[in-house]
Amino acid sequence: MTEMTDREAIHRLILEYPRACDAGDFEGLGECFAHARVQFGLGDVVQGAANIEKFFREMMFIYEDGTPRVLHHATNCIIDFEPGGERAGATTWYVTFQEIPEVMPLQVIVSGQWHDRFEKRDGEWRMVERRFNPKFKGDTSRHVKPRPSVEAP
Repeated sequence: MTEMTDREAIHRLILEYPRACDAGDFEGLGECFAHARVQFGLGDVVQGAANIEKFFREMMFIYEDGTPRVLHHATNCIIDFEPGGERAGATTWYVTFQEIPEVMPLQVIVSGQWHDRFEKRDGEWRMVERRFNPKFKGDTSRHVKPRPSVEAP
């Protein structure tokens, strides 16, 4: 049996988010960020598997096929280990495509970077922080639900 290197284990953790998101797997989204503090581009900060799962369920549109009809392409992943090798950081560039037949042709809806932090605990790597940093936005109106407006006091 071949074991993963630390770099491969971290890279796999990074790719769990697009896998779960593209599949509409909300439980999987909670699991991939179970130990992480997640800061979204909108400023929301969410922690804990159940809270993250709930956040995604409330935020994303899901279509008849059970998915958000998106495809994430993650690339240019740079992983840097801290001295001692028990902590690491990574920056990954991403592009998100969406297609909704008869409504929206295939198009880029957002691209940017994920900034992640990792720790190795009991021999296992886990993500402890993700910051979403969207750089360019297209039409996300059929991917992300409108945020409720907050009235000033």
